[in-house]
Amino acid sequence: MRRTLSIVSGVLGAICAFAGLFHFLIWGTPVWVVTVLESAAVIFLSFFLFTHFELVKDFSTRRSTKFGVNSFLMAGIFIAIVVILNFILARHEVRFDLSGTGAFSISPQTVSVLQNLKNEVKVIGFFGEQSNAKRLAKDILENYRYETDKIQYEMVDPDKKPTLAKQYGITEYDTVVIESGGQKATLRTISEEEITGALIRISRESKKTFYFVEGHGEHSVDDPERNGFSFLKESLEKQGFSVKKLLLLSEKKVPDDAAVVIIGGPQRPYTEEEGAALDTYLSRGGGSSPWWTRW
Repeated sequence: MRRTLSIVSGVLGAICAFAGLFHFLIWGTPVWVVTVLESAAVIFLSFFLFTHFELVKDFSTRRSTKFGVNSFLMAGIFIAIVVILNFILARHEVRFDLSGTGAFSISPQTVSVLQNLKNEVKVIGFFGEQSNAKRLAKDILENYRYETDKIQYEMVDPDKKPTLAKQYGITEYDTVVIESGGQKATLRTISEEEITGALIRISRESKKTFYFVEGHGEHSVDDPERNGFSFLKESLEKQGFSVKKLLLLSEKKVPDDAAVVIIGGPQRPYTEEEGAALDTYLSRGGGSSPWWTRW
């Protein structure tokens, strides 16, 4: 019984190992199929490794033959198991951030953005040879690549590749260009927030427009002070939205591309004509996802 189990285990282990390798070389995905096959191979071969000695002893008639076959099989099976384990681990990288500050981790929001990317993303970083920003950008992008295979990046020294730098209009060191689906974003501030914001912007199939009504003392999108809306404009643009001002007296109506109309704390009343323009916008349903609000 033990001999039969050992033989069956060895045969199944070999079959699973070669089946997993064949699947990986021919199809590559899904990865879980390869993982299951190779894990089964490790289990079967490990069982064979611990049971084969008695089997070899039965088939051997000379002492030297016993020792030689035992040694050969032990080394061969052990090496096979190690190779398979390395193969599995290479397909499933496990990472731990032990920095205490989360320096080598990314936020759940970024993970969600990365896992929902539909198109391939190309990132080119233009850095000097000894740039600290280069190291930071590489760490961030490596974290991104751990979450998705849709991001490819390269670091370029603009002094060594001036033609490429000119092609992308690079005039400063520590600049990152992100391309996807025919859209492009150029960053001069290297951080997870900036890079993720750029990914959101260039990944949107259509850009929704937020209109801020002005002309009645509303909070201005250009005002950086406490009561201003510049922070809101910056936040919306990082999320991939377009932000525009709307002067109803001159426009006479709410533009057709308005997804959102914001009236931010007016200090003077609206004219009947302006009110009619807003009512018309609401009655016709506005844009593809219309709504308006007063702050």
